[in-house]
Amino acid sequence: MQKQNKKRAFTIIEILLILAIFILIISIILVNLSTVKFSAQRSAVMTELRTSLVTFESCVLSESDILCVTNPSGCDGTLNAKPLSNTSICFDSEKWPNVEKNGYKYAGYVGFDKKKGQYAFGVIRDRDGDNVSDDGNIICCSRIGCREQIGGVTDGSTCLTHAGL
Repeated sequence: MQKQNKKRAFTIIEILLILAIFILIISIILVNLSTVKFSAQRSAVMTELRTSLVTFESCVLSESDILCVTNPSGCDGTLNAKPLSNTSICFDSEKWPNVEKNGYKYAGYVGFDKKKGQYAFGVIRDRDGDNVSDDGNIICCSRIGCREQIGGVTDGSTCLTHAGL
């Protein structure tokens, strides 16, 4: 009797099962990569904003006007009081950070009160350009620092309220 050498081949069900496992693993990896990218962008923006607070403090101490290029009368807390990236914070100072490169934008309502020495501004994640926070969060910066407020925020007026303006 002759022994038959039968090579075992994969069935179509086994191949589909292996393919499904690979697709599941790849989708998990892609979701984690996008989360990491978002966290890195948020961290970069927070670092830039915290660095700019030193310039704000020097502007406040020297009693210079905080400049909002989109509002010629300065940062007065109105909807039009919105800075533009890479323009001076106050006369002959460092520039507003370029948050747009990380998918963020200034939320408007930048406020500055010379008498109180108070200021505040907000930054939102707005990748679709509709001037509304994509995730409902805002990064508020004032004399107490920069922090992220989570949930239900649509504009920068919340930052003014928390700063006492």
